Amino acid sequence: MVSWGIAATCMAAVSSFPGLLVARFFLGALEAGSFPGYIYYYSFWYRQHEQAARIALFFSMASVAGAFSGLLASAISFLNGTGGLQGWRWIFIQGLPTIIIGILVWFYLPNFPQTETKWLTDRERYIAINRLPPTAPSHTQKHFEWSEFKKTILNPWTWVFNVAFLCCLCPLYSVSYFNPTIIKNLGYTSYIAQLMTVPPYVAAFVWTIGLSISSDRRRERAFHIIASFLVGIVGFGMQLGLDANTGAKYFGVFLATMGPFGTIPIMMAFRTKTMRGSATSAAISTAAMVSTGSIGSLVSPFLYPNWAGPQYVFGTIINLVLYGIGIVCLLVLHFVYRGVEEGILVEEEDEASVEKQ
Repeated sequence: MVSWGIAATCMAAVSSFPGLLVARFFLGALEAGSFPGYIYYYSFWYRQHEQAARIALFFSMASVAGAFSGLLASAISFLNGTGGLQGWRWIFIQGLPTIIIGILVWFYLPNFPQTETKWLTDRERYIAINRLPPTAPSHTQKHFEWSEFKKTILNPWTWVFNVAFLCCLCPLYSVSYFNPTIIKNLGYTSYIAQLMTVPPYVAAFVWTIGLSISSDRRRERAFHIIASFLVGIVGFGMQLGLDANTGAKYFGVFLATMGPFGTIPIMMAFRTKTMRGSATSAAISTAAMVSTGSIGSLVSPFLYPNWAGPQYVFGTIINLVLYGIGIVCLLVLHFVYRGVEEGILVEEEDEASVEKQ
């Protein structure tokens, strides 16, 4: 957090396009390990059927950030010229709070239940440790093993997960990058268009939390992800098929935003449950899925070129096709790991006896 906060803040000082590219490269490189690291961290503390809701609370801050980014962009646009800085430079100065919070996290975020003495009593530590299944990663395991790395990367189901996650992230980046442009093409003026991006992100926040809680309670992953895919399909379909009805097309923006955001936490929880064995496998499988999915951030900007507006037929069709591929991947993974889903109930009985003790 500290390092990429510094990189983000430095982007406010660039004076040339090559300088911007260098700063952006370091920002991406320093941030890359954060999200899979967060998911790996959860596996040390929470049982599998508790993870989706917790990941959703964490990940939904992205949709909250998306909502506030529209508000902040509108407000910061009025700072243009203040202190001799253009408005876009003030946007990157927002990296300063990230640096401060990163320093606080170093001191206050607990590490492992096995070693935590500041926040937990001995009894609470006993429960936190023994409620986890035997397959959960442990801090006592080796940090990295080449054999487990190769085994995980060469597993064909690893790549089915990776492709499915790419099908989640490409639509997500599409709406993140281009919602303001799409909304502006509905007839709203520039700063009003920024403000109109806020309600879809609020809806995405509610949808993501609710769907993830349902997934945890029902002990089911694949069909909840598919349900969110279907919401996204309807949203992109409405954007593609509607011309004049601004209200209906704006509602399509809601659905197109809710769809991809709702898939991410459940995909991460699904993936962590399927990994049994060493800490290396758990860490690498999550990192491989996130890194493959991040290809969507490279692809999405090219799906919505200016000449394709206002319908953006090409990009919308690509996202619809990706959703279809994602549904096929999820159906395959559901049947491959059906026994894993059923095994949650058996583990839950063992964990309940520990809590009673």
